[in-house]
Amino acid sequence: MNTEGAQPELQYYVTSYPCASWTCAAILERILLHWDTETGVFGVKDGTFDEDAVRYKHLGGATAHVMLLNTVMNCLWAPALAPLWPSDAPLSHRIQFFRDHPDYCPIRSP
Repeated sequence: MNTEGAQPELQYYVTSYPCASWTCAAILERILLHWDTETGVFGVKDGTFDEDAVRYKHLGGATAHVMLLNTVMNCLWAPALAPLWPSDAPLSHRIQFFRDHPDYCPIRSP
């Protein structure tokens, strides 16, 4: 990565931990862990299901929707279905498989 000519960027973060208990390394680790989570599972869910665009009128609807999406993701990543697609296949590819094969049922014998 070429950073020549790059300007420093000031960023602000909010935390509930007391400042005295943090070292610079600990702060950086927490920031990186947050973004790893945000761009990891949450990024996959939002990219596949456009989750951030959904708006709810009640907390119960949001809770049910998140539980449903988590169940779908767990099913699509299940080891029993691994032979159906390459290990690096994105979640959208796995969803497309079931769209292309609506009669397929992994728990029913062929």
